[in-house]
Amino acid sequence: MSAIQALASEEARPVKDQHVVSRAILKRFGRVKGSSGHQIGRFDKKAVRELDPKGPNACGFVRNFVQYASGSAEALWHTIENRLSYSISAAESSALHNDAELETVMKHAIALHFVRSPVYRRVHERSFNDSVRTLRAELLEGRHGDLRTVFRRRYGLEPAGIEALEILIDEPFAFWQRIEEDGSLFRISLEQNFYRLRSALDNLSVQVLHTPGGKELVLSDSPAFTFINRQGGGYSVRMAVGDSHGIAMPITPNCLVAISPRPSDEMMDQEMVDNLNIVQIGIAERQIYFRPGSGLEHFVRSKLENSGDF
Repeated sequence: MSAIQALASEEARPVKDQHVVSRAILKRFGRVKGSSGHQIGRFDKKAVRELDPKGPNACGFVRNFVQYASGSAEALWHTIENRLSYSISAAESSALHNDAELETVMKHAIALHFVRSPVYRRVHERSFNDSVRTLRAELLEGRHGDLRTVFRRRYGLEPAGIEALEILIDEPFAFWQRIEEDGSLFRISLEQNFYRLRSALDNLSVQVLHTPGGKELVLSDSPAFTFINRQGGGYSVRMAVGDSHGIAMPITPNCLVAISPRPSDEMMDQEMVDNLNIVQIGIAERQIYFRPGSGLEHFVRSKLENSGDF
């Protein structure tokens, strides 16, 4: 509550169109086309159709993603994103591990993209609603006697039933519902979880993976994902951070970074690139991005049309 109150008087200008994928990454998936600048290939996952290419400003954003104190949230993200382009270039050229500061920027960028995503917002909303239901039930069942005592003290009457006892807890629950609906609870949760994850990743390293010749990566609008390396080879994805071995995300059509216990710089095989592209298609909220001319729109379409998993 103190954190919410501290932001209540924020003077920073609100930001409506908020990028959940950094433009420094989106530009790498674009192709410069005359005076139009970088044009990025797009595919609509829900409609299963290719969209006209657009520039970075028109891709990877969610309108009013953070509703409360969005100006200070954007300022916080920019402390990382302002140096991200240098970090990406270092990773592409296999020089990331030569610069501890740029490696830290990359780790923080991974943390940022993991929490600043439509997936995280959906998890937050579901967790809030589940908590409200669970706590209300616990209060009405486990603290039934206490609630009856409070009701008699407050109203001088014997509560007629469970509906009467619900009156006592409606007011505090209504307060929490208000700060959830105005976005302030999500805003604080987002920032706190970013700092928590960023701190955890500071003690780990970055693995840089490059694609072989002729193979490229796609990028989703929720690009960061957790993974577990399975014994005997392969991996599983999309589990809680605490249950995972790390977090990974594509940063260019030819390069992916992942949190790892030890720094490394390696080449992927073709099968791994295809599997990672399938992961990106699966975790996409709505759009999938790729370099125009890569031919990946055919790969994306075939996976969406032939799989019920997405």
